[in-house]
Amino acid sequence: MCISEIYKGNQTAPKHRQTMWMSCSDLVVAFALTTASMAIALLSDSIIVETPFIVPFVPEGLRLTSYFTFTKGLSIVVLLALPFFEIFGTKWGNTICFGMGIFFSVTLMCTWNIPLVIFGHPVSLYLFINAFILLGLDNCRMTLTYMYVAENFHPKFLLSVLIGDGLGGFIVSIMTYIQGFKQYLHAFESSVYSSSHLSKDFIFSPTIAFAIIIIVYVICMLAFLLSLKYAKYVAISSSITKNGNSGYFYIAVWGLASASVFTLMPAFQSFSTVPYGQACYILSVSCWSISFPCSAIFCHVFKYYRYMFVAAVLLLHIGIDALLIFIALQNPNPFLGKCLAIQAILIIMWFTQGFSGFYLFSISSYYLRTCGAKAMKWGSITSHCGGVLGALISFYLVNFTSLFQAH
Repeated sequence: MCISEIYKGNQTAPKHRQTMWMSCSDLVVAFALTTASMAIALLSDSIIVETPFIVPFVPEGLRLTSYFTFTKGLSIVVLLALPFFEIFGTKWGNTICFGMGIFFSVTLMCTWNIPLVIFGHPVSLYLFINAFILLGLDNCRMTLTYMYVAENFHPKFLLSVLIGDGLGGFIVSIMTYIQGFKQYLHAFESSVYSSSHLSKDFIFSPTIAFAIIIIVYVICMLAFLLSLKYAKYVAISSSITKNGNSGYFYIAVWGLASASVFTLMPAFQSFSTVPYGQACYILSVSCWSISFPCSAIFCHVFKYYRYMFVAAVLLLHIGIDALLIFIALQNPNPFLGKCLAIQAILIIMWFTQGFSGFYLFSISSYYLRTCGAKAMKWGSITSHCGGVLGALISFYLVNFTSLFQAH
């Protein structure tokens, strides 16, 4: 059943006018859900992608990425508030989540660069507290959004959610391209640009960047409120299993992809790219975020659920992860050289890492959508648990071993 069938009521209208109205209503629903879904990871993406611009201003330095990924994993405890949001239903639960996100985003914008001295050491405590809350709200919103769409809309609108999820990172990436333009010019003009020269000379400051994100976030909330007008309950299966244990297989893949893409590998991104230049660092983070919407569209066009194919993509993704970790272990020595070709290859590798990981994320969510709302709920919860595991591993390796040096 298509959501636009709600509006087929006037049987006396000409048939071509009814068809046109149904198509227009589907278009409005797709637009509203895509725009609203940009908020699923908009705040977390903005915090992670803005990291290269925050690093020069905070006492944590290059270790900030590992602190952020650990904070993102720890923020799963905010999921304990999920039953509170579910009391109001997925519609009003999402609305409350949006309101809280706006409040703490404003707080982050005003306090991110104010350190506190704790035991004689400066710590960006305000930054971490606000990041913890915002990342936790994103965890809740992800589960609430997928459940909201599963309960109220036709399965074809899942594409809108996945594209919107990726577009949030794309918008942030475009912003960072503009923000770091001076660093790109410096990289092309200078043949020597090492990790010891982290510049603070950007087009605009992180404070302005966070203000732009807040404006986009408010637009996402308005789009969600628009989608409420078209929401209609659609009866779906509550089963997790389908064709044997395939539902559990895709739940596991969803968790592994989330661990790799959203928490484990981002902690190593600065270590693998900063030795090749600050421009390489900024561009790799931006291209990595852009890979998400590209992957969502590709997954919609090429939905292939065979075990062997999905397993092959998973092995490819793990191989890329291993190679990037190996490169990160060489920090601060750019053993591959500093020529532009090497930097381009490194940027492409990070794009491929995000593309393959988000493809696994998307194909799993597509399949679980056919299994029912229960499968979507447990899949998203497993995704959060995978994120916690990735965050704990990366935080331990970066901060409690000598493998990664923050030179």
